[in-house]
Amino acid sequence: MAAAQYLFRIATNHWIDECRKRKVRVEDEGPILEMDPQSINAFDIREALEVLVQHLTPKQVTAILLMDVFQFKATEIANMVHSTEGAVYGIVHRARKTLQKVDSFEKKHSTCEKSQDHTEVVDAYLEAFNKRDVEQILRLTSDTIHMEVSPGFQEFSKGDVEKGSLRAGIMGKKAYRENLWGKEVIIVEAETEDGMQLHDVQYQEVSQGKIVRHKSFFFCKELLTTIADTLDIRLQKLKPPINWE
Repeated sequence: MAAAQYLFRIATNHWIDECRKRKVRVEDEGPILEMDPQSINAFDIREALEVLVQHLTPKQVTAILLMDVFQFKATEIANMVHSTEGAVYGIVHRARKTLQKVDSFEKKHSTCEKSQDHTEVVDAYLEAFNKRDVEQILRLTSDTIHMEVSPGFQEFSKGDVEKGSLRAGIMGKKAYRENLWGKEVIIVEAETEDGMQLHDVQYQEVSQGKIVRHKSFFFCKELLTTIADTLDIRLQKLKPPINWE
């Protein structure tokens, strides 16, 4: 097992245990990582870890997890990473500022509450996806959709999606709903020479009968590897432009 994948799993399991015991809050600069143990789920925790890895340096990830999640003091962290207390505070401060920007962006482009017709719209999307019905998918899509393929690229309109990710993303694939670690997601499998393999994991947000946000984890190797193991299916490692073999 790769070292990064091993660390990812260990950190995730530890974080789940800690968050069940207490709320986590950044006291100095706002509730960047505030979580209620009654409402969190493991998928959201894994997604949060992906966000840290994507937007922070390795030193920042280490420092902010140790201080803001595991509640170690700066002096203790300094001893662990062979640094100084002042350096640790500086690293954590910069990490929090970065996460504040990410959090503001997410709030701007996200609808927090599920609409009543969410299930109906997602079911219609899955049916259209599996029939390769591009026109029906576009009818279900908001003109101002935010398409995020983390951490690769983003699209901000139906026109961008139609010309970009949509047509290439449905051929030779099948999609279905799955409850994964407490969160409803869409599993996408691809036809390969070795049978069906895990291609992507997605989720959507719906407002007024239209898909307004579509999040894909196509490029997140550690997360997809963990999901493939959990669902007992093979991970597609060769999927242009990616080669994880």
